[in-house]
Amino acid sequence: MEEWLKHAYVMENKLITVLTQHIEDASNFPEIQDKIKQHLQETKGHSESIKKCLDNLKIEVPEFQADLGNLGRICRPYSTVNLKNIN
Repeated sequence: MEEWLKHAYVMENKLITVLTQHIEDASNFPEIQDKIKQHLQETKGHSESIKKCLDNLKIEVPEFQADLGNLGRICRPYSTVNLKNIN
């Protein structure tokens, strides 16, 4: 149970990072952006609920695990090829 909660917490936090980026990416599509914003709020609620469970059970999640979602955001610009410059 402990490991499952840790993994769920990390996964929800990664998803927060992904959804935040998707909101930016959907700036030209307000209806889609609104749905993603709703999903983001729900996901933040899930993360908070899991964190409360972890705290109540006195289970610590190493900080580096909780922040792994940021790694994808930081590396994203370097992981894609600028296809506009390919002939």
